[in-house]
Amino acid sequence: MIHPRSQSTGRRSKVLWLGLGGCAFIAIFLFASGPLAGALTRLALPQAISEARAGGWAIRRVTFDDAELRPWATLRWSDVDAEIVPPPTGRSASPTGQPIRVRASGIEAGLAGLFPPRVDLSVQGLRIESAIRVAGPADTPFASADLDVPVERVDSGSLHLPDVPLGFRPRLVVRREVEALHALLFQGSVPRPLTFQARLHFQLRGDAHALRLQSEWADGRTWLRIHRGDLDTLSARYYRPLTHAERDLLARHPVRAPVLLRIKDYAERAARRLAASDPVYVEDSTRHVLWSYWLARTYGAAFAQEVGEAHEVGSDNSPEESARDHANNALGRDYVAAGKTEGQVVHLIRRDPRLVRTTRPSLLTPTRREGAGQP
Repeated sequence: MIHPRSQSTGRRSKVLWLGLGGCAFIAIFLFASGPLAGALTRLALPQAISEARAGGWAIRRVTFDDAELRPWATLRWSDVDAEIVPPPTGRSASPTGQPIRVRASGIEAGLAGLFPPRVDLSVQGLRIESAIRVAGPADTPFASADLDVPVERVDSGSLHLPDVPLGFRPRLVVRREVEALHALLFQGSVPRPLTFQARLHFQLRGDAHALRLQSEWADGRTWLRIHRGDLDTLSARYYRPLTHAERDLLARHPVRAPVLLRIKDYAERAARRLAASDPVYVEDSTRHVLWSYWLARTYGAAFAQEVGEAHEVGSDNSPEESARDHANNALGRDYVAAGKTEGQVVHLIRRDPRLVRTTRPSLLTPTRREGAGQP
């Protein structure tokens, strides 16, 4: 007959051994899971990135230095390096046609749920190192080297994608999330909750600028915004600052902001050149027509009108001056509706009776303060 105390001791011994075995298994799993996760990831990457295409862009290569499994079912990849291939044509590609390098100090995928399986995906230390040319109409005269606005790099970036459903086809999940990020960065919004912030560096007329980008959830979509304080700083560099309405508009349209600045810069230069060559070209009136014309050519008449309205709101114009600017802005939009080329517009400005002329100083594009940079 087995004594009850012996049975109890045996049970405790089994529990102890099971506990020690479980701890050993967990320890082995934690120590070995990093190399195992790295090996499995490297095997799956070629298939996963083959599906990661959006808007003509594609991921050509992804490498990482290390992979480890952290507590609470979180997998982390360190020092991730990728090459993004831009579309073969189009103005929003690398100027040299070379792949764009994207780096991240770390990417984490943490388990968010099991039924169905979901993960929270986070990217830290995001940096896009290759220059990108902002998009615009193919025949824009403001696309020359001295007027173009190259995006030099994006850095100090972070991205958080919550509740990413894994499903049974991970490659399609990768493609869907890449398309969401593409829509946010190149279209300005996406119908999916995510958190993004970064710093955008670009050149305008030889001056370096840096603007903070951040996401905002509103009306069932994630919107990309420019930090409003950075636009206040940018505006302060000019003798006649941008109106508050103009700054608000730029903040709401970060994808278009560099192009809007470029169009203003071109309209100012072209109007000044024409006025210097022939007094029939009144600089302010000519500038408003060309500015509105290229805004409508690039983004449509409705957006061009919105930009023109934002310029007048909060300006120091008299009612008569604002009415004159509105009339000339409308004339520029009319020329687009009529299918006129810029050369035809320049010719029409000389004799069109609808043009409202003025000899007052420029108000369309703020003039830089003396010593603040290139005039």
